[in-house]
Amino acid sequence: MKKSFFKIILFTFVTVLPVFAGEAKYTRDYETLGFPFRLYENSDYLTGNYRSNFVSIPQSRMLNHKDGFRWKVGVFELDGNTLYVGYSEAGSGALQLFDENGKMWISRDSYKEREESYFKYNDLIPGGVVTQIELKGKKYTVAIAGISSNKAGIYSDSEGFRMWVENNAPKDTAASKTIEKTLCYDAADICEGIFKPGYTRLWGEVIESPENEGFIYKYSYKGFDFLINGNTNDGSEFLRNTDGTKLPADFVSAFYMYITLSGGKISERVGVGVEADVQLGDNKVRLAFCQYDGNKRVWVKDTSGYPVIQQKNTNQAKAKKSSKAKSSGKAAKFTKDYENWRRVYSKSDILKGLYKSNYKYIPQNNTKEYIVAKTIQGAEKEAQVKAALYNYKDYSFTLSYNPVIRWTLFTENNLGLVINRTSTIHVEDSEYDGIEAELILNGKTVVEKLAIIPVDIEKGEYRLFVKTGPDEELATNYTDSFGIEYYDCVDVYSGVYKPGFEFLENYYCFDGDKANALYPDLASTENDIVYDFVYKDFNFFVGPAQDPMNYVKDSEGNVIFNPETQIRYITYDENKKPSYEPWQSYGWEGKVKLGDNEVILAVFKWNHAVAVYVKEL
Repeated sequence: MKKSFFKIILFTFVTVLPVFAGEAKYTRDYETLGFPFRLYENSDYLTGNYRSNFVSIPQSRMLNHKDGFRWKVGVFELDGNTLYVGYSEAGSGALQLFDENGKMWISRDSYKEREESYFKYNDLIPGGVVTQIELKGKKYTVAIAGISSNKAGIYSDSEGFRMWVENNAPKDTAASKTIEKTLCYDAADICEGIFKPGYTRLWGEVIESPENEGFIYKYSYKGFDFLINGNTNDGSEFLRNTDGTKLPADFVSAFYMYITLSGGKISERVGVGVEADVQLGDNKVRLAFCQYDGNKRVWVKDTSGYPVIQQKNTNQAKAKKSSKAKSSGKAAKFTKDYENWRRVYSKSDILKGLYKSNYKYIPQNNTKEYIVAKTIQGAEKEAQVKAALYNYKDYSFTLSYNPVIRWTLFTENNLGLVINRTSTIHVEDSEYDGIEAELILNGKTVVEKLAIIPVDIEKGEYRLFVKTGPDEELATNYTDSFGIEYYDCVDVYSGVYKPGFEFLENYYCFDGDKANALYPDLASTENDIVYDFVYKDFNFFVGPAQDPMNYVKDSEGNVIFNPETQIRYITYDENKKPSYEPWQSYGWEGKVKLGDNEVILAVFKWNHAVAVYVKEL
């Protein structure tokens, strides 16, 4: 009678347990055994809930024992395969997983054969394991956990277990922070095998190498096998082909892990990971791999479908000109000063009235001497200047330069004309630099975009150019096989990118009020800069975070950028050899809404420096 009643209870449990489980609640416990865990609620476990992208597999029955297990054993059915879950008979307390053929997939020593991830629930002593198994030629990512019988309330004298298998539900997202200007992921998430959406976890087997004390991990992606060396901290040496040769990789960025200490205090950066673009057989992918607890975690994102701009590999792309720009005349020759990241234009060409192909030369009418007064840092200063007189369209204006009061521009009828310098023009063998500038009327309307170059300030001789159309020159050098576009850093900082893109001047915005800062992890120092940009009266900010999803925000602190295409600087050393540091020189291009304007935003970053371009759709 009792046996029949037990069978009824068991049948009811199996049939009503929700197979498509919900999302389990969790906290992060960083003070248990000095190890960062996700700590899940017991109540969620008991109803079969784990992570949103895992499906619950009901426990079908129990066994008193089985070879290799110390206590009771849970039995599970997965796609017609029988699996057994229990605790090690060696008394280690480690969960073990057998298949029906006696293959032990999870054990105390299984880290020597494959990767595993770990999590815990509120009882702490029992825990859970995530790993990959293969049954009848099909691979599964499974999670198993032990549950106390008293809390389960189902079996009176044995222990129950839970099992989940990964499905196609949305992936969980690893928590991230910017610590010391570096993107850091929560170590508890990394230990459990959680990373960014769009990435798929790869599971590796461990290969012991007689030459090393540690392990080398073998992975496979769409039939292509490769190795990750677990014995080096040099990221450039991680990736190998199976024959031991170096696998070419283009490293995009480095990231770290963090843990939260008692009182909510964030730890220093711990552990390290990198993202790299790699060709694996016929597939272009982005790999992310990191290590925190001795095990590697590897994720892959297929980038084969990413847009690629076809362009021949040349040392320097030739400037393109539209029919409108051609009418403005030839472009001045220039050299590139890579030590100072600047273009240096030919003085002879400037004297001929040549600058950029999309700028028109405006002849100087005459010169005139003035006494000019200017308030500089609260003090009234005067200087005698010899100014240049110009007539252009409906404007008659005077411009001059003096080392004390710098640039001065005013109109004869005082129309409220303001000059706003946007970049510097360097001319060979010249004592003073010129400027590119906006001519602003009453603080709002850009009247013209100018280039002004002093030839001889003592004589009042200048060269004036007015922009006649969109940027016509290209800064790009080449596009590699991964679709990454490389741009000359000198051109980028000279305001040259792609045709149709407008260069935006930036302003430093220091973190004086940390409590209200858009980037609260920044210290109030000049080195930790947030850049303030304005596009058609809309303010947005670019900060120092390496993660492109997080470093462009609006004035409310909301992330607004949607990066699509990767772009990078490239520079040259003294031997004219290409040189770049991917973890420092990087950027993205993508669509974003700036106020009422749908635009393509291109953001370049080099250490603390930023260059931004906008093209309206």
